[in-house]
Amino acid sequence: MRTLKIILHYNFFYYILLCLTIMYLFFYFNNQKIVFKDETNLSGVVIEKLDHQKYILYNQEKVLVYFKEEQNFKIGDYLNISGKYNIPPENTNFNLFNYLLYLKTKKINYLFYEDSHIITHKVKRIDFYIKNKVNERVDNLNSPFINSFILGKNNELSSVYQDLQITHLFAISGFHIGIILMFLNKKINPILLIFILFIYLFLTGFTISFLRAYLFYLLIKINDYFNLNVKKENILLLLMTFFIIYNPYIIYSIAFQLSFINVFFLIKYSNFFKRFDNYFIKGFYISLIASLVSFPIIIYHFYQYNLISILLTPIVSLFVVILYIMSIFSFILNNSNFLNFIVYHFDQILNHIASFDTNLVLGRPSLIYIFIYYLVNLFIINQFLYKRYYMIAIFFLVIGINIITNNYSNSLKVYMIDVGQGDSIFVHHKDSKILIDTGGVFNNEKYSYYNVIPFLKSIGITKIDYLIITHGDLDHSKEAINILENFKINNIIMNNNGDTLYEKAIVDYSLNNKINVIRSPKTIESKGLILKFYNTDKKDENNSSLFFSVNNSILFTGDAYISDELEYLPNLKHYPILKVGHHGSKTSTSSDFLNKINPSISLVSVGKNNRFNHPSWEVVARLNNFYLTSENGMIYLKIDREIKIKTKF
Repeated sequence: MRTLKIILHYNFFYYILLCLTIMYLFFYFNNQKIVFKDETNLSGVVIEKLDHQKYILYNQEKVLVYFKEEQNFKIGDYLNISGKYNIPPENTNFNLFNYLLYLKTKKINYLFYEDSHIITHKVKRIDFYIKNKVNERVDNLNSPFINSFILGKNNELSSVYQDLQITHLFAISGFHIGIILMFLNKKINPILLIFILFIYLFLTGFTISFLRAYLFYLLIKINDYFNLNVKKENILLLLMTFFIIYNPYIIYSIAFQLSFINVFFLIKYSNFFKRFDNYFIKGFYISLIASLVSFPIIIYHFYQYNLISILLTPIVSLFVVILYIMSIFSFILNNSNFLNFIVYHFDQILNHIASFDTNLVLGRPSLIYIFIYYLVNLFIINQFLYKRYYMIAIFFLVIGINIITNNYSNSLKVYMIDVGQGDSIFVHHKDSKILIDTGGVFNNEKYSYYNVIPFLKSIGITKIDYLIITHGDLDHSKEAINILENFKINNIIMNNNGDTLYEKAIVDYSLNNKINVIRSPKTIESKGLILKFYNTDKKDENNSSLFFSVNNSILFTGDAYISDELEYLPNLKHYPILKVGHHGSKTSTSSDFLNKINPSISLVSVGKNNRFNHPSWEVVARLNNFYLTSENGMIYLKIDREIKIKTKF
């Protein structure tokens, strides 16, 4: 014990531990390989229900199973399932949500798509029995707050909480353990309290934030009991190391990141908080500091920061205490009427607040920015103890740096966004921003919310000078209204052919919102960009695609046919970059056309395994240096004196 005390008191020990942990991460990730499973059967016990068609099964490892139809399995049901294994998909566009990594943070490596199943038996365990009973009661009470506070699931909360960036306040975490300790810490035996918290931890599914809070509390008690006198921040580092060794992918979890970084800085500010005797004032400052500390992580994952959340978080935090206590009593009494009444009016207030647009889109900061942000914070704490205005100054400094770096570019940058079987290309030069087409699919009304919109926000885009709709087919124009609702659009450029259903919606929206619509222009100049249009009006929608060049560097052809290419050929010359027409269909990109423009690089926006079998092998055979979104994901080009290309894969 004496030797252990000596080791744990040396800060150098923790520096070595941190270095070893980083080395372990590099070694682990460099040796990870994806192993495909061609098995068609899966047997396992249901351990968690996500919704009526998604369940997590366990048999040696966790597997997320998608069922064709809604099911009503109980935890403990043992299933034999026929179907197909799949590797979870990665994000195919830069910066966006990575489903593969998200599942790996939960130690899930495979998806399984069910064809048929049978329940062979029920696994009888006391923990399964308790969970089923709790789940049944929570389902009957039909309250998203009880679902969040009792089961640790906040997926049923209103979207307004996410819009205001306060969802984390309703996710079970150290904050809620603090509420429990506030009432029970001095009233019952610590060992009994630890046991009660463990039962609660079990019910909430061992969520990361709650598990961190529980283990941290447990280690603090051990530290006090054995009089080890280890610093709290060093205990936190030991705990973080344990989490990483157990599951290295957990470093990608936003819950893990926020939980540890918040606690670390709250420990650093602990002497400041001791100045306040009033619980509510102390709680206000704790929430305020936590908001400022969370800022870089929030914008890294969500690309924007709701300014009102800085003031709203401390206020709502105090109200969460009341809702939390009410939720527990509602669960015990099996009646949520009064809670739902309070929540309804609470939601009304939040919806009214959310109606004011206070989001500041900053784009995803680089890791070096985040590192500097926290490094400077530590310097301030150590050198200018508790001078809070320095924290706020840094806060706005980081905002300013991000706005400048994300919204100004000397190079011509082109992003071919992967939207599946469709087109959407963003062009950025200096302060000029142009979006060419929006993508769109049959079976998803808000497809752009998962790709185009978040990507543009991730690079700090809030306004677009020109939205160019090459033609009215849904795979080029369907998502235009969603784009118009999420960004300030100064001008819309469209062809002069008869409007399709989607084009009519665009025109109506532009009239109602006083957006300038330009029909089949010849030349557009925009802050250093020159767009030259070659097309003539025709009856067919594809024939009428806007056919144009940008700065004599890139030629965009929409879905124009070979006949159109030949018609425009006399006016064309060499273009280093070609956006291949009609997703690589054999109806476009003739040999004569390619010989005339002689592109060094050809880009094909096409869906993986699409039903049209695009791109055509005949077209691909004509191209020398080509990139496909179906294979390469997003394609990014930076054009100066030379062309630099970066692809997602």
